[in-house]
Amino acid sequence: MAAIPDGNGTLLDSSVVLFTNSLGNGKAHRVENVPYILAGSGGGHFRTGRFLRFKARPHNDLLTSLAQAFGLPVERFGDPKVGTGAISELR
Repeated sequence: MAAIPDGNGTLLDSSVVLFTNSLGNGKAHRVENVPYILAGSGGGHFRTGRFLRFKARPHNDLLTSLAQAFGLPVERFGDPKVGTGAISELR
């Protein structure tokens, strides 16, 4: 994707690829500390090249951030009792 021209940058610049799994600890079937990897900046929406660690941040907030990056007017994703909104540290 980084080698494919797209507008003023590359396809990777204008995209976001999300890689994750469903468990933070597969052997124990724990859903805490699930790793997420984002590649691409979503057209400059996300700052890249960093490692961020969040304590007890619901994945709903990541999904809200992704939706907003692509222009969807959402404040929260999923159960409103769980998510707190977009993750400002991703910008």
